[in-house]
Amino acid sequence: DLSLLDRQDRLWVSNSTARADLMAAILEPAGDGFLFRIHEGRSAMVADDLWFANGVALDAAECFVYVAESSALRVTRFPIRADGSLGAREQYGPSLGTAPDGIAFDEAGNLWVTLPMPNTIGFITPAGAWEPAIEDPDATVMRLPTNICFGGPDRRTAYVGNLTGPSLPTFRVPVPGMALAHQL
Repeated sequence: DLSLLDRQDRLWVSNSTARADLMAAILEPAGDGFLFRIHEGRSAMVADDLWFANGVALDAAECFVYVAESSALRVTRFPIRADGSLGAREQYGPSLGTAPDGIAFDEAGNLWVTLPMPNTIGFITPAGAWEPAIEDPDATVMRLPTNICFGGPDRRTAYVGNLTGPSLPTFRVPVPGMALAHQL
């Protein structure tokens, strides 16, 4: 489960599965994940039927909320209405052929995506194309990368969370990561 705070102090939280047995949810995929919005002390489920909801991201204008659906091998997005409810879902970018996990935008509108099983990080361009950026098939540095964020004084250092790795790999990106609500 991941969460993200927007500029209106709404917290967007994914819940991967309704099942108590996480391994069963991974091995027997189903659309039993959710997206919640927490605002002014109230929680509301704003999307359901998500296939192992993982990473959550917002675009720069906060017009869409994006969710990595790991079991569906895709990223889904929902338009955010003025009242905070969501419009109809749509797939964002191509089917990735493997489970996406963590997601984050850069300032050019590229949506960076971690792919744990092939130890790959890439991005979906604003035009919807997939561009691999870092691949480590032998798991020499990345070991099941599950999240990505940007930091440093210029937000051009990518930090990669690894599920089984002993370190926090970093690499430089050509475009700064998008500033999050708490960084503005």
